[in-house]
Amino acid sequence: MNPSRRSQLREVLRAQAHDQRWAALIERHGTPLLVLDPDRVAAQYRLLSHHLRGFLLHYAVKALPHPAVLATIAAYLDQRRVGGARLTVEPPFYRGVTVVARITARPGVEQERLRQDALTAIYRYFHPVLGGPDRTGWPFGRPVQAGDVFAVLQRLPGCELVDDVKLFPADPITGRRGDAVQRLDVPPNGLTFSYEHQVRVQP
Repeated sequence: MNPSRRSQLREVLRAQAHDQRWAALIERHGTPLLVLDPDRVAAQYRLLSHHLRGFLLHYAVKALPHPAVLATIAAYLDQRRVGGARLTVEPPFYRGVTVVARITARPGVEQERLRQDALTAIYRYFHPVLGGPDRTGWPFGRPVQAGDVFAVLQRLPGCELVDDVKLFPADPITGRRGDAVQRLDVPPNGLTFSYEHQVRVQP
């Protein structure tokens, strides 16, 4: 974001915090503090709908699955749904995945730096909001495939060869992971969730 724009937004938020008595909320709940205004959410949705007539709008639940926001969106959509249609607004299902990869560094490349670059690239690719093939978020229901990881790693400037890639279904809550697979299916309402990827770099 442009630094001057960031500064302007900071001043606006400070003014709102004073006018709307957020200081009392901060005093009570501490920081960081997430303040949601359902009326504002609905108003912004109406404004966007007005200017984008003829388009079907989707709210990115994966970005902010707060119950108050979901309830506001659901109420707004419910008033406009076709009779007999069923409306469901809910957070996505997250499919945990662990990548274990082995790559060969090009001559003269620092191995630890390449390992960190590889991990960053993998975490970014599987990010539910910023990842995916187009870097616009992981597409709902898109399967995870070892070939995609090969492509991500092969694009790294210091990578000579991607020797091996294994995918493991993982449960971030229990820490358990399943058997290695070449393809990990994701349900239609599902997104990926990275869990403890591992990369080994060899000269």
